[in-house]
Amino acid sequence: PGQAVGVTVNNYQSVNSLVVNWAAPSGNLSIYNVTITGDVNGTSQNTSTQVTFTNLLPGRNYTVTVQTISGSCNSPITTVTEATYPTSPGIITFNTVGTNTTTLSWVEPVNMTNVTKSYNIIYYWNASSPITVTSNSANVTLLSLKSGSNYNITVVTVGVRGYLSTPVSRSVFTKPLPVKLPQYFNVTSTSVSLNWSRPDEYQSSYTYRVQTNVTSSTMLNNITVTNESATLVNLTLGGTYTFLIYTRAADNVTESDSVSVTTCT
Repeated sequence: PGQAVGVTVNNYQSVNSLVVNWAAPSGNLSIYNVTITGDVNGTSQNTSTQVTFTNLLPGRNYTVTVQTISGSCNSPITTVTEATYPTSPGIITFNTVGTNTTTLSWVEPVNMTNVTKSYNIIYYWNASSPITVTSNSANVTLLSLKSGSNYNITVVTVGVRGYLSTPVSRSVFTKPLPVKLPQYFNVTSTSVSLNWSRPDEYQSSYTYRVQTNVTSSTMLNNITVTNESATLVNLTLGGTYTFLIYTRAADNVTESDSVSVTTCT
């Protein structure tokens, strides 16, 4: 019998199936024998010119053969290789976040343990200037970041043949830098005024949290201000107070290390 014509194998970006197509040869035939080998093996015998192999494993190479059978006669075998797409990384976790670095990790893609793969990590605080780095393990440390900035981070699994998974994304703010030169002035029996200089790499979206402690660890109150000064009121005559000043990023959560000043009313 004639050999199957124009055999193609397509994954259609699937992580678990491959579709085999071909054209019928001229002459008589009884059946097609189609096999797949790899981490999953299978055989299909039918008279149609399309076979779909399902329940495959992601990110693997597979070899597909097609042979025409007519009675006791077999055609030469046609062989084509193709791969399934990799599965996506799992949930991203930020293990540490600093002013200019962050370390993140993610859950290994489903059904891809001990399979050759890598990861592309794309990150940016300015969408027009994305940066891509590669990791061979399910974690990475990003360096030379801009302090107090919102980074969008995307992780993609890179499988065999360079096929890319669906991306997984998460965002994080780096810590702002601390304020500089804090000082107190205009101290009265019940109030203290403070001022300080803007931190390096200052951003207009920053605010400041000022915490009043009556001991090194006991908080009396805290306030948030938008300028580089604050007046703390309702203090007690003759009390000793430590004022902790934090730079706060635009998410109103991420803060710098504190800078403190201590004085008495």
